[in-house]
Amino acid sequence: MIVIIALGFLRDFIFVNINYIIDRLYFNLDVYYYHSFYDFLEPLDVSGLMTLKWILTLIFTIINLLLSVVILKQLFVKPQMPIKLLYLGYLTLFVIAGLFFLFGKVSGFTEVGYTLARRFMGVLQSPVPLMIVATAHLLFDRDIPAANSQ
Repeated sequence: MIVIIALGFLRDFIFVNINYIIDRLYFNLDVYYYHSFYDFLEPLDVSGLMTLKWILTLIFTIINLLLSVVILKQLFVKPQMPIKLLYLGYLTLFVIAGLFFLFGKVSGFTEVGYTLARRFMGVLQSPVPLMIVATAHLLFDRDIPAANSQ
């Protein structure tokens, strides 16, 4: 669980710095606040940086999903059902995010569609789906032995 939380901090650090670069380019600012480590991104324009953010979003989503599967396998004797629920949850939220994004593009409400899609993708890049699935499995699965019964 520590790894998944640390991954969240790393993701946030990367995205905040990319957003600073986007702001500097988009608003033509002379003053900027990103770390010099990100200077290699200087040749990219706003469109390239946005594409990079979407690629990184997919990468961090996949990494979070895989880490969540590993954690579920460690937590439960029979992890098949919670893993299926996790996959279903990820797929559902991913499709919802995609639909909001497409709706925004098609309807002319690009900012609204992007914001909603980003929120759903943000959930998928966090330990929230893991916590929901693990908690639900603990509450509703009768095959898990109680701590007091032996």
